[in-house]
Amino acid sequence: EQYLAKNPKDLDIQLDKARLLVKVRRFRESEAILDPQDFADEYAAPTLASLTRSVEAFTLIARLRQKQSVTAVPDPTVSDALLKAVEFQREVIEKAKKESGDPQAARAKLVDLNYELAKYLSSFERNEAEANQRLKEALQYDPESERLLLLAARLALMAGDKGAAEARLIAALRVNPSNNDASAMICEILATKDEPQKAFAQFRKILDERPDNFLILARFIDFLRRRGNLSEARSFLTRAEQRSANPNEAGLNYCKGIFAKYMRNSQDALNAFNKAKRNSSYLVESISNMIDLYLNPDQDMIYTSADENVKLPDPENVKSAENLLKELIGRVNPAMYTVLEAYILILGKTKGGLEAAISKLGEIIQTKGQYVPALLALSLAKFMGKKPNDAKSYLKVIAQRPYSVDIAEELERAWLLYAESFIAGQKLDVAEELLKKCLRYNMSCGKAEELLGVIREKENKFAESSQHYERAWLIYEEKAPSIGYRLAHNYLKARKFVESITICQRILELYPNFPKIEKEILVKARESLR
Repeated sequence: EQYLAKNPKDLDIQLDKARLLVKVRRFRESEAILDPQDFADEYAAPTLASLTRSVEAFTLIARLRQKQSVTAVPDPTVSDALLKAVEFQREVIEKAKKESGDPQAARAKLVDLNYELAKYLSSFERNEAEANQRLKEALQYDPESERLLLLAARLALMAGDKGAAEARLIAALRVNPSNNDASAMICEILATKDEPQKAFAQFRKILDERPDNFLILARFIDFLRRRGNLSEARSFLTRAEQRSANPNEAGLNYCKGIFAKYMRNSQDALNAFNKAKRNSSYLVESISNMIDLYLNPDQDMIYTSADENVKLPDPENVKSAENLLKELIGRVNPAMYTVLEAYILILGKTKGGLEAAISKLGEIIQTKGQYVPALLALSLAKFMGKKPNDAKSYLKVIAQRPYSVDIAEELERAWLLYAESFIAGQKLDVAEELLKKCLRYNMSCGKAEELLGVIREKENKFAESSQHYERAWLIYEEKAPSIGYRLAHNYLKARKFVESITICQRILELYPNFPKIEKEILVKARESLR
């Protein structure tokens, strides 16, 4: 510091000090001493050393800005700094050729920078076109890079080009047949191409060779759920647990967490995710799932149009969600962070919370356009703010979006919310189409089966409504009493008295104090049977 006070323009020492501050986690101080103008002097005669220094400085500036950013609006200084680094690195390559440098190492560095820039552009700015340009340049220098091929495949999938995605993934597997990400994405493509048997065989092959391949196992559990075979995941989880030397292994617990969440066992899921988040590889997904579970422990619809009812979480749950959100600062893209923050504001019952959430979500829509997670949160906020028409207008936008694996959960929740609003408005045919769409992409969507049962019940088709309620009842392994109640009631209406009695007994066995079922259904079914 004393030296810099006397020599403020010594950029090498400035950069050294900035790196040192980063090591001791004093990020703001590090950022403060790195003036982009100092490292972008267009009038100085560039040397290999000065160009390399500029690359390092702009790379550090980008990382520091990204670490500090938690707003919904993407920070353009991040991509600007990375782009500057790319431009200077191109000059480094040319200088290295002329000045006996190491052009090969310089090219590798350019590949790294383009990859980082492509990741940021696609994840944070949703600028897939420019991200593809960065990847195109990087692949010229390293056409067999697995990470480049995988990112290119993801971008192709986001654009709906399954053929291009598959070609990139096959290229990655040619380089490394054991690439988990490529294998999992191939399976997902096969599943969406209505080739579930091939996808199942591919998953099974990988897990037979290595049962504790947790990345593949997590994807497989989701695949089984969407195929309506979630219970089959138990045997694979058992095999993974037997293979794993450590029961607290983060990957194993992440897989246990998603399975428990899908089975609506919220406390088991929270316990498992809490263990999984200790590993940085699973931290973001685990915390995001934990926040969702704290805010919606029943994993049911938060809002229903039929009775304008809102299921609000306990204040302790909201506080836990707030604390978890703090752990995501700098680790998740700003828009997703803001969406999670908005849900906490919407459901936290704090004064002005709903208005603040709507304002924050509106910012995202202005900057990112039709960002589905924000549109879904905004529709919930509008329903709760007694503006159902506004809410439905956002849901209509989501309903027009093509299906995409990366937003599958948000799409399903939006379709369910939209369908339920149509049922409340007696537009049953429109609601039915949305619910069938839910089941087309997720055969384990118990809520879709339940709402189809509601539609058939409204039409007085009790035999058909019973079939839908029964499927929902079985999806949740006969542990959802509200669905069981509907099933027993419709069996009674359909004059299936024995079946109605059996369901009532099952519910009362699990939930002895469940209201009304004994008097309103069980007694009547027994009397009718006599």
